[in-house]
Amino acid sequence: MRQNVLANSPPTAPYKAEATSKVGTGKKLLPSVNGSTIWARLMRDTMRRIFAHLGGEENVSEPQRLLARRVATFESELIFLEDEFARQRSEGDQPSVSLLDLYSRIASAQRRHLEAIGLQRVPREELGIVEIMARVAREKVEAA
Repeated sequence: MRQNVLANSPPTAPYKAEATSKVGTGKKLLPSVNGSTIWARLMRDTMRRIFAHLGGEENVSEPQRLLARRVATFESELIFLEDEFARQRSEGDQPSVSLLDLYSRIASAQRRHLEAIGLQRVPREELGIVEIMARVAREKVEAA
């Protein structure tokens, strides 16, 4: 009887293993925010600098990419908090204790993430023309 139920059910769409989100592929920075906002540009610029620090985007592992994204998010928020502190000081006010505490906690979390990524810069691999030609030839052979 169970076989009859399955046989009479409508077909389901096949699972697409290659289906990914635009955020996951890097085509979009955030799912619902315009990537041209100051906050998003700060985040994107920070991610690029971290990737360069790690030897180039092609050398960054997925866990490093995730941590870099978190560090970039923290950096964007820290910059906005610093701007708020400067604005308040220029008006003769003092930042609230809660904002200073928030700033401190975000900076500490950012430091922990950076330590996990690695604070030591990784130099980008520099190849000469001979090495590049050998690599291209090797890739052509592997692709064939």
